This record gives sequence, structure tokens and C-alpha cells, in this order.
Amino acid sequence: MIFFFFFFFFFFFLQDLPKFGTQCFKYFSDLKPWAEAEKQCLNLGGNLDDVWFWSDGSEFEYSDWHTGEPNNGGGNEHCVEMGYGGEKHWNDAHCDTLLNFICYRTTRINL
Repeated sequence: MIFFFFFFFFFFFLQDLPKFGTQCFKYFSDLKPWAEAEKQCLNLGGNLDDVWFWSDGSEFEYSDWHTGEPNNGGGNEHCVEMGYGGEKHWNDAHCDTLLNFICYRTTRINL
């Protein structure tokens, strides 16, 4: 499943701004379908965010699906939106759904 994340983080790609380990993140408020969001991330030297781990490096095994989700409605919901519904849970969505997105890239470490 392709993950298309929809929630609010304010990290940036710039070297002098906050990053998590070797990962830099940038939130975009633009509404784009998955393919266009991935293209924008690629143009910045990154990808859509699909990296999940805890600060100690251990595996991230959390999920917060809305009741009845994921359901692959119509057999064509292959992306995930976060912040869905009144309780702000996760939902599987069509990849053409216009959503905000987060790009990430790995930084280079200069020794």
C-alpha cells in the first residue's frame, strides 16, 4: 500500500533547520493527488514520507484506522490519509484524492 500522509508536521529540508537524525521533513499545505505530490518531492531530492520509526530506532507498530477501515472501497483505495473524520483517524483513500503531504529526504553526514 502506498502511504500518502495527511497531518501536520513543520520540519524542513534546509541544513540549519530541525531534522530527525539523518531524516529531514517538509510539510506542504498544497492539495495534490499522490502522483503529483511524489513528483514535487522527487524534484526536491526526496520522496513522499513513508518512514516510520521511534526515536530509539525501534520499529513503529502503531495504527489508528477509522472504524471499518481499511476497506479498499471499490477495490481502488491504495493510499492512506491521516486526520480522517471527526476523531482524526486513518482512512484508505483513492490516490487521486487531493491532500496535503509531507516530503522527506536523508541528509548527508559530513565527517
